[in-house]
Amino acid sequence: MAGVYHSGWPTTPVNGIVVNNVFHTVLGAYNSGRLPAYRRVDLRASHNIDTSLGGLSFFVELFNVFGIRNVSGVDGYSFNFDAHGTIVGHRHNEVILGVVPSFGITYSF
Repeated sequence: MAGVYHSGWPTTPVNGIVVNNVFHTVLGAYNSGRLPAYRRVDLRASHNIDTSLGGLSFFVELFNVFGIRNVSGVDGYSFNFDAHGTIVGHRHNEVILGVVPSFGITYSF
């Protein structure tokens, strides 16, 4: 079993403004924001068999056992006006795959 945790990747916020009836995006301070923290637990089970002709090793593993939807990047932004006419931005996050199983067999001689 292995676990990974780290604070979220840095990101630069994006805001929207309207100047002379034209919408513009405005970048915030470089890397002043952070994506959510990244956390993951992986699990692996293996078995080795020794033979007179060599050895076999079998394994099965699960990547991201708990299926946590970790954010890996920013896919874009969308902007809307709220009821008061204020521009509200929404960041669209990229997320990594959920639970990913894998297996393998190794022969050594």
